[in-house]
Amino acid sequence: MKTKSKSGTLYKEDILQSVLELTAVQAEILSFILSGKTSDAIDLKAFYPVTAADISLLRDMEPQLAFETLQKESSSLFDQFVMIRGGIEAESDEDMEFYRWLGQLRYYEDDKAVGYLFSDMVKLYLPDILKSLQIREKKSSPIQRELGLFGDESGN
Repeated sequence: MKTKSKSGTLYKEDILQSVLELTAVQAEILSFILSGKTSDAIDLKAFYPVTAADISLLRDMEPQLAFETLQKESSSLFDQFVMIRGGIEAESDEDMEFYRWLGQLRYYEDDKAVGYLFSDMVKLYLPDILKSLQIREKKSSPIQRELGLFGDESGN
C-alpha cells in the first residue's frame, strides 16, 4: 500500500479542476452561498436558498429568465460529481473518492428560489473550494467580469 503525501496537492488540484469545470452561473451560486463561511458554519441538514432576484442582480437578468436560469443551472450542478485523489479521508494518494456538490435540491416556486443542501464534501473541503472559486474569478478577464460575459448562454 502506498502512503499518503502530506502536501495534499492531488486533491487540491482535483477541487480546482472541478471548480473550473463549473459554468459561470454555478460558480456564482456557490460563491454567493459559501463566501465568508467556515466549515463549522455549514449545516449539512440546512437548505441554503438562492432566489431569482439574487441571480437577477448578479447577472443583470429579467426575473423570469433569472429563475429559469437558476433552475437549469441548479439541476446541472446537482448532476455533477467531483473526483478527489488522495483526499482528506484517503489512506493513500492513489485512493479515489467521488462526491457530489449537492445532496439535495428544493425548488420554491412561490418564492422563485432554489434551496441547496450540500454534500459532506463541501464541508470537508470548504477552504479549498473557496480558494478555487477565487482562482476561477481571477482567471476571467477584467472585461468579462465587468460585463458578465463568461461564455455562451448557458453561463459557460
